[in-house]
Amino acid sequence: MSVDEFTRLLQYVTKRFNRLDNILDSFLNKQESDDQERLVMGHQISRIDGWTHELAKKIGHKLAN
Repeated sequence: MSVDEFTRLLQYVTKRFNRLDNILDSFLNKQESDDQERLVMGHQISRIDGWTHELAKKIGHKLAN
């Protein structure tokens, strides 16, 4: 393999790995965003659940936990 062929091969492989890195970064960013959204939604649901139980207690209704 000549130096020119090796250089071209190295450039090709480097370009492919860079593309894969970008794709993986994109997936990881999306996953992180989704995880944060689920965390916020979980907190919101907990707050709503608390309010529901408070309201039920005030009107004399017992809710199952």
